[in-house]
Amino acid sequence: MALPQLTDEQRKQALEKAAAARHARAELREQIKKGEKSLESVLNSDD
Repeated sequence: MALPQLTDEQRKQALEKAAAARHARAELREQIKKGEKSLESVLNSDD
């Protein structure tokens, strides 16, 4: 399956969305590492 051609604006939005997702994952990993959240609670959450 070929990747769709994106406009510059669509590409910019996709990159921003990906960066936000990476940041959120990094924050979650840090919370687990610090013991602020448990892995079990993360896996059981609906998010």
